[in-house]
Amino acid sequence: MSDLMDLTPQIDTITTYLKHPTTEEALEHDGHPMWVERLLPHTEDYKKAQFSRSAKYINQAQGEGTTQDFDLYGAYQDQIGVMAETTVGWQIYMGGEWVEFSVEKAKEVYAKADFIQQQLKEAEDNAEVFTKG
Repeated sequence: MSDLMDLTPQIDTITTYLKHPTTEEALEHDGHPMWVERLLPHTEDYKKAQFSRSAKYINQAQGEGTTQDFDLYGAYQDQIGVMAETTVGWQIYMGGEWVEFSVEKAKEVYAKADFIQQQLKEAEDNAEVFTKG
């Protein structure tokens, strides 16, 4: 017997423990691991962050003329913005201090240490949302 509730996501966030981009060693400072917790794509807040940016590009594509110039750097910034807005917390040591989380600070960190973006995306893609936590 099946129950559709068994086929709905059971978790809304995922915590990614950061790794060195070349050695894959766990990143830590003074014995404390560095991690980022983010919302998963099925959550309403994630969808709002993503779709608000998608609408911008759809509107550009529907504009006058047959060719559209898209700002690729703007698209990159939008990607960072979605990651930052869907981050709910972290433990990150950077620049000689533990960095307090804010969306603006997340945008800065994700742009400077861009290997984090790949790790967060991989964790998001591999999240087992049907497993009760």
